[in-house]
Amino acid sequence: MPSERVSKILRSKSDLSAEEIDGMSDAEAWDHVYAFGAARKKPEDTRTRITLTGFTPSQKSVLKDAAEMTGAYRVMSGMAKSTAILVVGAEPGEKKIAAARRNDVPMMSGAQFLVLALHGVHATTDPEARRDLNISDSDDDLIAAAMAIRPLSTVNQTDLTEPAKQ
Repeated sequence: MPSERVSKILRSKSDLSAEEIDGMSDAEAWDHVYAFGAARKKPEDTRTRITLTGFTPSQKSVLKDAAEMTGAYRVMSGMAKSTAILVVGAEPGEKKIAAARRNDVPMMSGAQFLVLALHGVHATTDPEARRDLNISDSDDDLIAAAMAIRPLSTVNQTDLTEPAKQ
């Protein structure tokens, strides 16, 4: 027969009858309780975590749209040890830059992130892929190429290149 504590938990959280609960050993009862907890847990989020800094609201919206569209990135509001990429705009926060440097987090521009999100890592590193996609090292060209292939929203290309306002 299970202890009073586990019996109380099972009576309140399960559809088991009092007879079924009383017929269990303490270990079996606890196994049922832990099974409830495992069933309620959310699956682990394995998306790559990114943080944005130094962007206008419209720029941030386009970058978030791109991240969500791929399903591969999770946009975080701040730096954490789990942050994999810091996407840096015209006026980045000093604390986020310092945290990225301290934790060896790679940094890239918004345009570089768009190319990464929309075309994959090969487009950011492979010279032939960059040439095929007509991408140069200019942020304007990176943004134009990303938007030409897969428009993200109704935001204009100039919204991505305008400097952040304080």
